[in-house]
Amino acid sequence: MIKCVSIAIHSHIVHRKSNKTMSIFDEKLHPLTKDPVPDNYDQQMTEQKTIYRFMRILFTAAQLTAECAIVTLVYLERVLSYGELDLCPSNWKRLVLGAIMLASKVWDDQAVWNVDFCQILQDITVSEMNELEREYIQLLQFNVNVGSSIYAKYYFDLRQLAKENKISFPDELLTKEKAIKLEALSLVNNRLQQPLSTSKNQSNPVQSMPNSHQISSQQQSLVPLISLRRSASVEFTHSPRKSLLIIS
Repeated sequence: MIKCVSIAIHSHIVHRKSNKTMSIFDEKLHPLTKDPVPDNYDQQMTEQKTIYRFMRILFTAAQLTAECAIVTLVYLERVLSYGELDLCPSNWKRLVLGAIMLASKVWDDQAVWNVDFCQILQDITVSEMNELEREYIQLLQFNVNVGSSIYAKYYFDLRQLAKENKISFPDELLTKEKAIKLEALSLVNNRLQQPLSTSKNQSNPVQSMPNSHQISSQQQSLVPLISLRRSASVEFTHSPRKSLLIIS
């Protein structure tokens, strides 16, 4: 699954029309390691295997699921659409990292804190991770919903991509139980919409994404037995960018 998602991400870089980005995602301004960034870093074409290795390290170390990879791609394409950004050699790592952080909190049943990612990427601080997360949530306009229909679309697109590239694909990623879980999570997001969508209009910066321990027992009761790590969503009012999963 990670390999399929990395192919889709690589296609975004290859097929980009320009290099629109934001400073928070620029690897020269916000490096993930202490290794020097080449002067022509923004002009070097990123290889698909480089993206795959980066994602595999994070997913393996954080013990993230294959479903989390699908949600990662959903968030990545959504933030590109909402923020009118292009995935470039200069920003892809931080954009992908932000999507993985959010996906791990929204979908994965095991708690993955920002400090956990700092144990993997040891040259980046927790405050830097929090800043990246805040910017990501704001660009998403708090819309972290991934309904069953959206999940299914990405699942089938990725499965087709796997077929075209002769990659094995796990069929168990699309089940009735997972669809029910997605709809339940979306329901809680909608219930949480008012408090957080209101707070984003206040002068104080958005705080780091809440986890299940910070959500009231009343809100948790909406989806018993499901661990919740999320911010609230707002309506998906923007037209999503066309997915580049299926490469013609």
